[in-house]
Amino acid sequence: MCCGASRDAWRAADPMPYLPPPAAPAVPLAAPVPASASAAPAPVRLRFLERARVRVRGPATGVDYEFSSSEPVRAVHAGDAEALLRTGHFSRAF
Repeated sequence: MCCGASRDAWRAADPMPYLPPPAAPAVPLAAPVPASASAAPAPVRLRFLERARVRVRGPATGVDYEFSSSEPVRAVHAGDAEALLRTGHFSRAF
């Protein structure tokens, strides 16, 4: 018996025919999140404590931030701020 005949015999003996999965519902299952609840955290103002000019990449966002002695304070995404503060080259600017 060739494999095609075996497959046909199996199909004939299968009491449960294959049914494709149902289509996804057209209506979302969960209500959308209000814009105020999904808003990004407020930026954090950091001060660069060194005199040199530096460009750092935020580890969480990949955003480049440039600091210098003439412009030592920048607003930084909250996701990047904690890692930059841990370097010891930055402090929170108030």
